[in-house]
Amino acid sequence: MEEIVSYTFVNKFGEILDQYNYDTPLMPASNLKIITSYMAFKLVGDNYQITTKITKKDRNLIFSGGPTPLLRATYLVKELSKCKNCDRIIFSSSIDNEKYNKRWYLEDINHCYASPIQPFSVDEGCIKNKNNEEEFKPVSNQLKHIVNILRSEEVVNTGNYSVTNQNREGAEVLMIHREKVGDILKHMMEVSCNFSAELLLKYAGYLKFGRGTWENGINAIKKYVIEPLNLPLEEFSIYDGSGLSRSNMVTTKNIAKLLFNISKNGDKKFFDYLIPPGKGTLKNRLSGFNNYGIRAKTGTLGGVSALSGIINKKGIYFSIIINNSLKETEIRQRYIDEILTSHL
Repeated sequence: MEEIVSYTFVNKFGEILDQYNYDTPLMPASNLKIITSYMAFKLVGDNYQITTKITKKDRNLIFSGGPTPLLRATYLVKELSKCKNCDRIIFSSSIDNEKYNKRWYLEDINHCYASPIQPFSVDEGCIKNKNNEEEFKPVSNQLKHIVNILRSEEVVNTGNYSVTNQNREGAEVLMIHREKVGDILKHMMEVSCNFSAELLLKYAGYLKFGRGTWENGINAIKKYVIEPLNLPLEEFSIYDGSGLSRSNMVTTKNIAKLLFNISKNGDKKFFDYLIPPGKGTLKNRLSGFNNYGIRAKTGTLGGVSALSGIINKKGIYFSIIINNSLKETEIRQRYIDEILTSHL
C-alpha cells in the first residue's frame, strides 16, 4: 500500500487556504479525540461533575453513578478503610460491561492503551508489571480487580460481586467521588488517554439515550457534534471515542472545518484543551514556535500519524494526516511539523 499524505488549512473565514488529498478518507488515530472531547464539552460543559457514589446496605457494598476514569486505588482504599466485612459488592452501572470494542485489533488488548472499558475502575485500568516496575499492563477484569483490592484490605470478606443496570443505592453513604469533565479532558488530551475517551463516549450515550454503550455514544457524536456543526454525516465513519479502531475514517477537510465551526459556534474556550508545543504529546515537537499560539492534538497508530488544531496568531485551522507509512514514527512527525511550519 502506498503512503498517503493529506492536509487542509482553513482561514478565519472558513475558506480553504491550502490542501492536498483533502477529500481522502483516512484513519485519524487520536485526532478523533477532538470530536469526542468537544462532544463532552458541548453536551454537559467542562464544569459538569461525573460522580461515583459508594454506599452500604445490609452487608452489601454498592457502587453507583458514572465512570470516573481518574480514580486511584490508594484513594479508594483510604476512603473505605473504616468499612469492614461486607459480604458482596454490587456494581450499579450507567454504562455497559462490554470491555473491548469489536473494531479493535486483538493484539492491542494486551497493552494499557487498550485497557478494558468497564463501568468502574481504578488507576485507568492498569497495574505495574511485576517483572518490570517501570512498565504497566492492563487489568483484564477491572471490577474483579476492585473486589480483590478491597478484599485484601478486609473491606469485603469474599470475592463475590454482581453487575446490574438497575439503580441501586444504600442508605449509608461511604464515599462520593467527583471528577470535573474539564479535568478529564485536560488529562485525556495531554497524554492522549484512550481509556478516558471511551468512558466519556459511553457516558454521553447514557446521558442522552439512557444506556452507556459505544453505539449510543457514537449516536451522541452524530446528533450533538456533526449535525449541529453542519458537517456531512456520511463522510464520518466513527466506531469508538479514542481513535484506536482502524475502521475510523475521516478527511482532513472535515477535521479542519470542524475546528473552524467550533470557533464560529462561539466555543473558542474548547481550544484550551488542545496542546501547545513543548507540552504533553508535543513535548519534543515544534520547539521555537510557541509565539504562534499553536494548539493541537496528535495522533499515532502503526503507519499513521496525525496533527490537527489551530494557529491562533494566523487564525488558521488545520489538519494533517499520514496513513500507510512504513517510515518510523519520528520521521512521520517531523514531516508533519514541516508541513505545519511552512504555513506559519
